[in-house]
Amino acid sequence: MLLYDIAVEAYSPQRVMRQFGLYQEVPVPLGETVPPKIHLQNRKADASVRRNIFAKMTP
Repeated sequence: MLLYDIAVEAYSPQRVMRQFGLYQEVPVPLGETVPPKIHLQNRKADASVRRNIFAKMTP
């Protein structure tokens, strides 16, 4: 999963082939891959939320 500044989306490296003109099978829909609670976060959150996000992103 990739976490951007404004958007969260699933990382799908298998979808790169079409960009280079190669044949690519259409994958079966996976359903909801991003947890709904991720979309509830906003940029007006307090510092504790930012610390939690940073802690989740660090290895």
